[in-house]
Amino acid sequence: NPPFIPAWQDVVNLGNTTDSVWLHVPLRNDSSERSDSHWILELAYARLARVDIFLVQNGAIVQQARIGYAQPISARAIKHHFFAQPLMLQPGQQYDLYVNVMRKGGGIQIPLRLYRPDRFSEHMATSNHIYGLYFGIMFAMLVYNSFLLISVGHRAYFYYILHIAGTFFTFQVLYGYAFLHWWPETPVINEYGIQITTLLTGMAGLLFVRHYIDLRRYQAWMNQAINVMLVTGILLVAARLLGSHHLIPQTGLYIGVSAVLMPTIAIACWRQGSRAAGYFLLA
Repeated sequence: NPPFIPAWQDVVNLGNTTDSVWLHVPLRNDSSERSDSHWILELAYARLARVDIFLVQNGAIVQQARIGYAQPISARAIKHHFFAQPLMLQPGQQYDLYVNVMRKGGGIQIPLRLYRPDRFSEHMATSNHIYGLYFGIMFAMLVYNSFLLISVGHRAYFYYILHIAGTFFTFQVLYGYAFLHWWPETPVINEYGIQITTLLTGMAGLLFVRHYIDLRRYQAWMNQAINVMLVTGILLVAARLLGSHHLIPQTGLYIGVSAVLMPTIAIACWRQGSRAAGYFLLA
């Protein structure tokens, strides 16, 4: 048996690792009601290529499932944007739950929860309501800025629309909705979606800053800095599409530098009298 280390936190967070990670959870159903044998295990982190679940009783596997994002949605017993698996836990019985997870690039989090079916339905309804509000607001922003682009014709709004669309798509991928609804039977896309969309979203944000503030009126280093970031972003996208490396740290660094560069440029322009830069900083 492998040595297991006790985990006292509610969400096991292992940071960036390519290791195959095993969890062991002893379970006992102390209910005396036969109707209480149906349960649902949820792992609320969509970015795991492997999620293998084994329910063991008296040394024998009584139930197993493979539902990571490397598998099509049709392989799942419950079509869920995270990972959800029904479990049969008979009253008065002792079980051992083993979960094996792995991600090919990036951080690993393992937030496990066990629900009764009715509680899981309530949880899903609340979760979908919250995410629906968020995505609805972003869609409204897309429509509003599209009208602005048509009426004003300023190129900055075009890049802002791309930035919002990229953010919308990135969150769809991050929380599993894109896989669930857009390419449920093509899991290979999951290996590229989050990095590509994140990089393109960052590049659209940089282009928006350039045209909204009109950097040509200010110091040359600002335009040069944007150009360097855009070329770097294109190279990272090409490297991800053409290579086998996942580039998660590089993508994170790129977004971090962009997040510092944009307000730095805006502050410099605002101090030189740019009203647009002031509005950008306030926003």
